This record gives sequence, structure tokens and C-alpha cells, in this order.
Amino acid sequence: GGQDLARLQRLAQAIQDALRTLGDQRSRRLALIVVRERLYTQSVAIREAVTMAAASEIPGLDLRTSLWAETASSATTLLFSGLSATRLVDLQPQVEAFRKALVVMDTADAAMGRSSPERQVAFDLLDSLGTGPESVFFVRERELLVEAQQTVLMRRISALSDAFVASAEALSNQVRTDTSSSTQAVVETIGWYEQLFVVISIIGFLVALATLLYAHFGVVRRLLAVSHAMRRYAEGAPTPITDHNRDEVGDIARAYGHMVGVIAERESALGDAKTAAEAAVVELRNTQASLIQAEKMASLGGLVAGVAHEINTPVGVGTTAASTLAEETKEFRALMEGGQLRKSAITRFLDKAEECAGLILTNLDRAAHLIQSFKRVAVDQSSESQRRFDLGVYVNEVVTALRPELKRQPIEVAFAVPPGIMLETLPGALAQVLTNLVMNAAIHAFPDGRAGRIEIGARRLADDVEVSVADTGAGIPEANLHKIFEPFFTTKRSEGGSGLGLHIVFNLVTHSLGGRIRVESVEGRGSRFVLVIPTRLGEQVVAAAA
Repeated sequence: GGQDLARLQRLAQAIQDALRTLGDQRSRRLALIVVRERLYTQSVAIREAVTMAAASEIPGLDLRTSLWAETASSATTLLFSGLSATRLVDLQPQVEAFRKALVVMDTADAAMGRSSPERQVAFDLLDSLGTGPESVFFVRERELLVEAQQTVLMRRISALSDAFVASAEALSNQVRTDTSSSTQAVVETIGWYEQLFVVISIIGFLVALATLLYAHFGVVRRLLAVSHAMRRYAEGAPTPITDHNRDEVGDIARAYGHMVGVIAERESALGDAKTAAEAAVVELRNTQASLIQAEKMASLGGLVAGVAHEINTPVGVGTTAASTLAEETKEFRALMEGGQLRKSAITRFLDKAEECAGLILTNLDRAAHLIQSFKRVAVDQSSESQRRFDLGVYVNEVVTALRPELKRQPIEVAFAVPPGIMLETLPGALAQVLTNLVMNAAIHAFPDGRAGRIEIGARRLADDVEVSVADTGAGIPEANLHKIFEPFFTTKRSEGGSGLGLHIVFNLVTHSLGGRIRVESVEGRGSRFVLVIPTRLGEQVVAAAA
């Protein structure tokens, strides 16, 4: 019996190897069939190319051209016959004939002495498809070899199958004989095992039932209690669990209780931290608002000092002229009372009085203009009222109020605002913006007393107005461009800079004036701040600014 089984195993292994080899051969044959189909398609294309090459030669057809065309047609026919060959012995003559045809075509083409693109394409296609490892004849030869190998394998598998069936029948007869003698003993043994199996089944059923009852009452119900408590906790109503059993479910219940306690402590700590953070934010905002207000007042104070200094000159000149006029009047009265008054004295007194009056009037008018410009700008900056005004006139007043502060540096301030641009907005916010931008340029763009120019321009954009403040100063480094509007950012902190000037500008433009602002700068070539604001401020923006 052991020898028969070993023989059956060897036969089965041989059949499996043969079938595996047959499968590989079939895969190769399928791949070759795909290649043959592609070669067939290319052969059809070659036939068309040969036909086109022959047609292109028709105008000058001669014997050599005709020979070339006939040979090319014969070579194409050999390709098609190679694709349909059914025996290996038929391929070798076809290969030889095809190569001779190529030689004839090449010789004829050389003898014609002129190049033809169509003829060259046809020759190249025939050469590539008829020679080489991917040629028609080589592929068909491999395909016929695979077919022959498949036939041999099929015969071998058939022989192995017959031997396997014969061996299996012999083994079956032997097993049948052995089985009949041992069946009786097996039947007797089975009867005893059946009784044992029934007893074991009853015991197993009882054990399973007891386990199920314990699991339901001792485990499942307690797990459901834990699950219910977790759902209640997720809904915001924590439910305590009292499970003192020293098992896995009890550990889960105690871990849940500990988790609830830790979460409650962390939520309390988080609430305290949130309250402290909110208080810190409120304090920070109040501090920031105070600093911004202080910066605005400091700017206004600078204007006051500058205007006061500027007014001193015309007031002093006017005072001197008035003193001179008073002395001349005393002398004139003395001459008149002494009877010594002459025409020349009267003429001199009138000339002097006219000169002094002119000086007094001119300087008082200059002082009045400075006071009026400062008064309007100062009142606007200290109030948040909205009014309608001419942008060009107002820019002139702001520049006039700033000139005393800028006289300390060789800086020219010019403005080019077309007349007739009317705004209905918050003039104080606009004055603060222009003041901060001009003074920021004077401080940062022209360090060390450098001379330069600051120009304020404006133009209308539909319902908006674009106002620009440009300087010819040092410019802003590219690394600082995205930070200049941040609060407390300054490059002059060691010189007393607060870093709030441009931050105030940004807040005033975006919140109070309802506009937007951007900066353009190239280091060493100056800076340009551009703000776009609406010509009429909306009510919601005014309320937000208030």
C-alpha cells in the first residue's frame, strides 16, 4: 500500500508539473499571438506603404522602378505567408526568399540614383519587419515551436493520467478489501463512543448554561451599568457607580470614577484659567487703548509746541512795530504841542505809521492763519464728529499746522490734491492719519538731518478716494514690511519710539474711516503709504468708531 501511494504521489506531481509547463506554454503562445496580430497590422501598413511608393514613381516609371515595385510586392506577400505558415519547414525558404528580395530592392534603389521618401519608408518597414528578433518569421517560428511543445505536453499528460487512473483503481481495490475486514471492529467501537459522546454533550451543555447565566448576571448587567453612566456623563448628568467587586468589571467602574474626578478637576482649572485669560485680555485692551490715547495726545502736544513757537515770530514782529509806532506817536504829539510841527515831520510820521501798521497787519494775519489752521486740526483730532469738507483745503490746513514741527529738518512737504474732492467723514481721524504718516516719514525716512521731500497726493476712485503719502527717504527693509502696522513695533525704541504711530494709522483707516491701507517701499528708494477711504462714511462705521 505504501509503495502504491508513493507511486500515485509521483504521478500526481508529474501531472501537476506538466500542467504548469503547459500553462506557461499557453501564456507564451497567447503573448506570441498578440505579437503576431500586431505584426499583421504592421504588414497591412507596409502593403499600403509599398503601394504609395510605387504610385509615387509612376510619372517616371522605368524598368528598374518596376523591378523595385514588383520585388517589394513579393516581399510583402512573403511576410503574409510567413504569418500564416503552419510548418517549420516552410519558413526557411520564405526567409531566404525575403532576404533575396531585400537585396534586389536595395540594388534597384541604388541603381535608380535618386531618393524617394516613400520608397525609403517602405524599404525600412520591410527591413524592420522581416529581419531581427521581432520579425514576422522569427515570431512565427517561436509560435510553431510552442505549438509543437504543447502537443508533446498534451500527449505526456494523457499518458500520465492513464497511469494515475490505473494505479488509483488498484489502490481502491486494495482499500476496499482492507476496509471490509475492519468495518465490524469500527462499528463496535463507534457504539461505545456514541454513549460517551452523549454524556459529554450533556455535561458541556450544563457548563455552558451556567457560564451564560454568570456572564449575564455577574458581568453583562454590570457592564451595562457602566455604559449607562458613561452616556449620562456625556449628556452632562454624571451618575456615580458603586461596584466593589475585585474583578475586571470592578476595575473598569473604579477607573471610570477616577476619570470623572480628574476631568472635573481639569474642567475647574480650565475655567479658572479661562477667566484669568479673559481678565488679562480686557486689561491688555484697556492698556492698549490708554497708550493709543496717550500717543494721540502726545501728537497733539507736539503740534501745540510747534505752533506756539511759530506764532512767536509774527507776534514779536507785531509787538516791535506797535512799540515803534507808539514812540513815533509820542514824538509827533510833543512836536505838535510845542508848536514845532513841520511838514517834513508830518510826512515822516505818516510814513513810519504806515510801515508799522503794515507790519502789524501782516504778522497778525499770519498768526491768525496759523491759529485758525491749528484750531481746526486740534478740534477735529479731539472730537469724533463727522462733517463735510474739501479734501484739498483740509490737507493744506494739516500741512500748515505741521510746518512748525518740520522746520527743524531740511524736509520739503508738498501736496497735489485736485480741487473739488468733497468728503463726508471724520476729519479728526484723517488729520491724525496724515499727521502720523508725515511725522513717521520725518523721523524714520530722513535720519541724521538728511534732506528730502514728502508729497501728499489724492485722486477720486468712483465712490472712494485714494490718498497717498510718499517720501524720498531711506525706505523700509523688506523683512519689516509685514510688521510695521503691528502694535509696539518700532526701530527707534532706544530713541523713545513707542511703536504705536502706524498701528494707530491702521486702526483709524480700517475702523474709523472704513477704508484700507497698504505700503509700498524699496529700501534706499523711499516709501509710499496708500489709503483708500469712502467719500461718505456709512452710519454703521460711524457707530463703530464712536
